[in-house]
Amino acid sequence: MKPNLLILLADQHRVSATGYGGNPEVRTPALDRMAGTGVSVAQCVSTHPLCAPYRACLQTGQPGSVNGVWGNQDTIRRDLPTLPQLFRDQGYSTAYFGKCHWHEPMNGSIYTPPDWRLGWEHWKGWQNGHEDYDLPEFDADGVRMHPHRGRFAPEVQVEQFLDWHASAEGPWLAQMNWGPPHNPSISTEDLDRLREPSMQINEALGLGLQEQHFETPWWYVQSFPQHLVTDVVPQRYLDMFDPEALSVPDNVHADNHRLIQYQLREYYAQIAALDDLNSRILNELERRGELDNTLVIYTSDHGDWVGSCRQPDQNCRGKGNPQEESIRVPFLAMGPGVTQGRSLDMPLSTVDLLPTFCGLVGFDVGPGFPGEDLSPVLRGEREVTERTVALEMRGWRASFNGKTVELES
Repeated sequence: MKPNLLILLADQHRVSATGYGGNPEVRTPALDRMAGTGVSVAQCVSTHPLCAPYRACLQTGQPGSVNGVWGNQDTIRRDLPTLPQLFRDQGYSTAYFGKCHWHEPMNGSIYTPPDWRLGWEHWKGWQNGHEDYDLPEFDADGVRMHPHRGRFAPEVQVEQFLDWHASAEGPWLAQMNWGPPHNPSISTEDLDRLREPSMQINEALGLGLQEQHFETPWWYVQSFPQHLVTDVVPQRYLDMFDPEALSVPDNVHADNHRLIQYQLREYYAQIAALDDLNSRILNELERRGELDNTLVIYTSDHGDWVGSCRQPDQNCRGKGNPQEESIRVPFLAMGPGVTQGRSLDMPLSTVDLLPTFCGLVGFDVGPGFPGEDLSPVLRGEREVTERTVALEMRGWRASFNGKTVELES
């Protein structure tokens, strides 16, 4: 019987924000369970630590220099083999949930037409955006609807996945794209409404943000802790974390410490919420008798600085450079054939994922892909001690050997 494959993809989750990775403050019992019953890869890195380039690379197994996506405004080539197409050729049904971000908005809409879905059959996705209390839905003509406004979007996504799974036929491939712990999206109108109360909170709490941090939506959402003025995550998860009790990494500027404690509260709360939902999915697959025949992957498109190596006049949230907090992400695999309770220290990059996923379910992806099928390593059939992987973004290239990042001149 062919195994199923479930990919749980977070957005902007750095590996240092995991319990199994050694962080005693963040709460990730579901991820810790996966690490204990499967394999964790400590040196998993994002080949392209930015949303769109990573997602295009994951779908095609090709870097941006081949698939055409170097930045968040680029559009993917559609003449390349893709992950869902390869699995469909093996008899799999496929389903996609969440943002795709591999094409530009069309006619100003975040609707993704069928011919831009890269071969995914069941589709509950959209182009881009982080509206964590208004999950996008569309009618048959691609017009945006708002049936889930006011509900935490990842909770709705779990229901969508479980509803689809109840009638899925044959072996299946599903990709769940969580919005958190990425900061939410807001409009200029939202900022106009929130600017004054946010500036008052900044002053009252002594967060130290400057005027430019409130000038545009981009500056604002990457600088001011959004949970202080709007819904980001259910309150019960925020209540788990006292910001003043949270430790701040040594590479955070001293003037930013209080700000980063509040940012970490929000970040950890979002991760805790996702962890609960990951657990719900795993438990329901187990109840339905499917977990033993399902390979489950948890990873993220890139990390998040959350203040590390940032100056007080910069935005504290973000990614896109080759520093550790930006490139290193969780990677967990559990399921049939995967060895239990192992932590691997080899570098694993985004271009390796497509051939590795194919190898895990039992077929060879074939020639023409630059990544390596590391499924034999995850199954304990061979060891990898030394390996170097490439990193690239528009403006820089680098290599990573599991210990250091070396920038190319």
